Amino acid sequence: MARTGYTKGLFGGRGERAQPRMMGRILPAVPDGHGHGAGGRQEAVARPGCGTVGRNVVGLSRKRARGERGAAAVEFALVVPLLLLLVFGMIDFGWAINRYTVLNNATREGVRLASLGADSSEISASVTDSLTDAGLDAAAVVVDLRCTTPTGGACGSWADQASGGTAIITVSYTTEWLTPAGAIVGEELNISKTSRMRIE
Repeated sequence: MARTGYTKGLFGGRGERAQPRMMGRILPAVPDGHGHGAGGRQEAVARPGCGTVGRNVVGLSRKRARGERGAAAVEFALVVPLLLLLVFGMIDFGWAINRYTVLNNATREGVRLASLGADSSEISASVTDSLTDAGLDAAAVVVDLRCTTPTGGACGSWADQASGGTAIITVSYTTEWLTPAGAIVGEELNISKTSRMRIE
């Protein structure tokens, strides 16, 4: 608590107002209304408790900052799985389209040879080589060669093919997905392509 008083004058009168003391510090003199003090000028007086209020404000700011960081971490944890699923899905989808395009080109090459009367082993080798050159596993490729007669009936075997008939070739390919997201569609990626062409 501040203590105030007046100093004793030279002739026993009341002198200048003594400077108040608070918390071990000398505070500026405060005028007493009679012109005493620092030229009658009002001086600021220290108020107890201001430091406590400042510390409370800083503490609340820090708690608010920690709360905002916690909310951001929760939002990040919720968004990341969906974002990864979207990215992995795009990777697998693009990869599946690429495999289908390669399979389609190989099938068309095979049916072109079939339309020219090539034997079944030559046709199968051409299809397999084309897929292998594109990076596909030859062990996962299945080539099915069939034909129809000029009258529209089914051939007993490829050896029964005849000019005017239709060569039918089906190529199937089975592989695993690149990312775990593909498991949503199925455990494996199964692609099949069928092409037809008239036998010359």
